[in-house]
Amino acid sequence: MTQSDHSVRAMMAAAARRIRRLKRVDRAAVVVITLGGLAVVVSVLGILLFIAAEAVPLFRAARVLPAAPIAITTAVTGQTRGLRAIGVDEYRRYLYTIEPDARVVFRHLADGTIALEVPVPGLEPAPWSPRPRPACSAGTSLRHD
Repeated sequence: MTQSDHSVRAMMAAAARRIRRLKRVDRAAVVVITLGGLAVVVSVLGILLFIAAEAVPLFRAARVLPAAPIAITTAVTGQTRGLRAIGVDEYRRYLYTIEPDARVVFRHLADGTIALEVPVPGLEPAPWSPRPRPACSAGTSLRHD
């Protein structure tokens, strides 16, 4: 064996090690890319399921169930014009009233107890008239020109 035979064998052994390492890296890349693709597909399916679950109630008939009546006390007397507005939050936990003395009062819908009172400066009685269709709005007499 000559010196060139040893160098050729050493080069072939080094090349074989490089090829094995590249094959391992290639297999790892295939696994990572495959898992990433599966994650994207699962994510898109999850999004589609969420959209479908949110859209299904749109195709059902609406239901309105009467709630138990509750008694509330307000600042309305015989001399005042009455409540400015009354309503319920979207979670049906609180009833709110806009009182004639410029306060917004939030009450627990379950028992009618006051949860929060917020005075609204500038909401004191001012001229207003209801619109022809059932609507209500509250505003102040302050002008911002």
